[in-house]
Amino acid sequence: MADYIASRATPAFENPELKYLNDIEVSTLKSPDLDLEILFKDPFQSVNTKGSNNWVVAGSKTKSGKPILANDPHRAIQSPSLRYWVHLNAPGWNVIGGGEPVLPGVSIGRNEYGAWGLTIFPIDQEDIYVYKTNPDQPNQYRYQGSWKDMEVETTDIQVRGEGIVTELLKYSIHGPILFEDTENHLAYGLKAAWLDVGAAPYLASLRMDQAKTWDEFRHACSFSGLPGENMVWADKKGNIGWQAVGLTPIRFGWSGSLPVPGNGDYEWQGYVPVRAMPHLSNPSEGWYGSANNNNIPKGYPNIFSDTYSDPARIFRLNEVFLTARNHTIEDSKALQYDTKSMTAERLVPLITRLALPTDLKSAASRLDQWNFFLDKDSVAASIYDRWERAMLADLKKKLIPSDNFDVVSAIDRTKMLAWLLDPPEFLFGQKARKVVDSMIENSLITAIEQLETEFGPNMNDWSYGKLYYAQVIHPLNTLLDKNLQEKVNTVRLPRGGGANTLNMNYGDSRQIVGGSFRIIIDTEDWDLAVGTSTPGQSGDPRSIHYKNLYKDWNAGKYFPVYFSKDKIFSTAESVMILKPD
Repeated sequence: MADYIASRATPAFENPELKYLNDIEVSTLKSPDLDLEILFKDPFQSVNTKGSNNWVVAGSKTKSGKPILANDPHRAIQSPSLRYWVHLNAPGWNVIGGGEPVLPGVSIGRNEYGAWGLTIFPIDQEDIYVYKTNPDQPNQYRYQGSWKDMEVETTDIQVRGEGIVTELLKYSIHGPILFEDTENHLAYGLKAAWLDVGAAPYLASLRMDQAKTWDEFRHACSFSGLPGENMVWADKKGNIGWQAVGLTPIRFGWSGSLPVPGNGDYEWQGYVPVRAMPHLSNPSEGWYGSANNNNIPKGYPNIFSDTYSDPARIFRLNEVFLTARNHTIEDSKALQYDTKSMTAERLVPLITRLALPTDLKSAASRLDQWNFFLDKDSVAASIYDRWERAMLADLKKKLIPSDNFDVVSAIDRTKMLAWLLDPPEFLFGQKARKVVDSMIENSLITAIEQLETEFGPNMNDWSYGKLYYAQVIHPLNTLLDKNLQEKVNTVRLPRGGGANTLNMNYGDSRQIVGGSFRIIIDTEDWDLAVGTSTPGQSGDPRSIHYKNLYKDWNAGKYFPVYFSKDKIFSTAESVMILKPD
């Protein structure tokens, strides 16, 4: 069983007696800086390309003198929309914002006192356990020195063309059995925080919706088990804050990154108390933001995850807010739709400094004059995008052995950036810089050939919006005729942004993930708040509200999110009153 033991020790709670952290403000935390040396000290760290953005700006940096909050979770661009705008007003309730229709409360929004938003805070909430099973009794597994019976249930599944199929469901003390290796007498089980009591997603929103102060909001956050989130807060009294939330297993002496024996030696020792998780209030920088980046304070005694999003988005937020003054809602609008590629800013000089042949100089000139924004009308953005794709493919071909080539889906952008800036000899040999420069040039040749094939030899025809587009496709699209498809689907529209820009555009050609919901709130005046959504509020294709928000969403146009009763009724399209019999 030694082969299954996690090979990497964890510094998590190195003192076995330290099971809980003191509930103190981490007031010394700083916003993530732009020092790439910190990021790339471990270029093999796993990176997730998807994510969300939020930020809170203190009154000292805003034009109104009051805090501003902005949030744009990046989720599937789908129909019906994942999140639903709602204003809940009842005795003890006055909250507006967005939530998922199947979940209670408003997870992103504001009440009369404060506003809040979220991004995913990655937490490793699962472990795979490997059990020795009894050769004579396969439904028994070894646990704490003796054989223990699995719980066994049967379930009937109606299968088209086969009738009813009966399946056995087996459970260990940790959770469901996922796989049985009968030849080697092993079973694999899952322990997951999301299977625990009280793990209903976003249920704590009901408490957050009624918070009146930062401390009340943090108390509400202490009930938030799933998913792991970066919760930010801004209130009319001038306070801003951040609280990480989520069920975080306490593991002593092992990391959870690999399967472990299910014999009882590797058990969770409860969860880290939420109020002891990383948090801060009123940072001296005058703002705080998160973009699913690694924002764990140095020295914090627990490992939450090995996977964080590409830090390019948090780098961009830092670049903007380090010099921000008199920040407004309009500034946050621009930032939510910002398409600057921080990766391109570092890599393009590696291309333009090369002594390129004549047939590549025109493309290099476009890159040299580029502002690094992946705007839909940009030609340089198309050249860079196709170069980057070719570069990633070339790196994979060079570095991944053929027998493992299909196991690795792609080389990560952060690794590419680190390796191209400072090529390591152990990967590229003694002439690493020369080898990498040759790869850079060859990738540019590939990019130009691809663009010429797709759009012709005239560079002016190579706009980025021809490479990427937005279109919301209904999940039942393939079952419908052409006329119904036109009713349930939206039209194609050219799209800017990339997988690691603030205005995130993730997908091969059609955007499938991005800022499906946006909200910006100035706490000086609740009625100034604005938002976006797509494709519309209604899930019924016959409704005028089914996809009426789509074109404005793509163009970066916001709608007002009024809060006061007078404003709401003065602009109401219709009023429906429901009375019980």
